[in-house]
Amino acid sequence: MLCTPNALPLNEVTVHLHMSGECLCGAFAKPNELDEIEFFYPHATKPHRELEREAESIGLTACKWGQRPPGERTRRRPAGRLCAKCTVLDGQADLLAEWRETGLITPNQYATFARPAEAA
Repeated sequence: MLCTPNALPLNEVTVHLHMSGECLCGAFAKPNELDEIEFFYPHATKPHRELEREAESIGLTACKWGQRPPGERTRRRPAGRLCAKCTVLDGQADLLAEWRETGLITPNQYATFARPAEAA
């Protein structure tokens, strides 16, 4: 199960879930994904199932893992780059500039992380 002769073996979780499973935060969850996780790792899904039941009991409409809130999405923007090595694509948000403009990072931090062409 090695990608290349000298690579580390794939993690068992990655083999089973086809994703890392590092945090299981659900940020990019899809419908029925929790069922897939539960098949291999029921102990990992127990807190999530408890939260789903609690959310449902208080009337939250989107209370299931991988379920979007009802209604139209009002804002759809392309995802920003996730690392400094990613290529900026047309129409892709520049998160670093947005963070600088909103005060999440300082201009000096921006200059440190932005590509030289972007820092200008």
